[in-house]
Amino acid sequence: MTANPPKARRICALLAPLMQLQFGAYHGHGGEAYRFSVMRAGLNMIGAEIGDPEPPMLPLSTPDHERLAAILPTLGYEPRETTTHASRPV
Repeated sequence: MTANPPKARRICALLAPLMQLQFGAYHGHGGEAYRFSVMRAGLNMIGAEIGDPEPPMLPLSTPDHERLAAILPTLGYEPRETTTHASRPV
């Protein structure tokens, strides 16, 4: 396998918004546990209905849910409305 820095940069640029949402959880949304909320919401949105996280973990906030829905198409996914998302304030 040959290194391809330009391709690696393009892939990183595509993934950066998702990683910022995923790991930004450490800085304000309930710590590490919130990243599981991001993963669960993403899986629900692409068709793997796994439901919201169990308490004490919280579902994504409405702004983060909307942000994730905007990120997924850039990665080749068509997000679907989910019935599991329970809106909560920021």
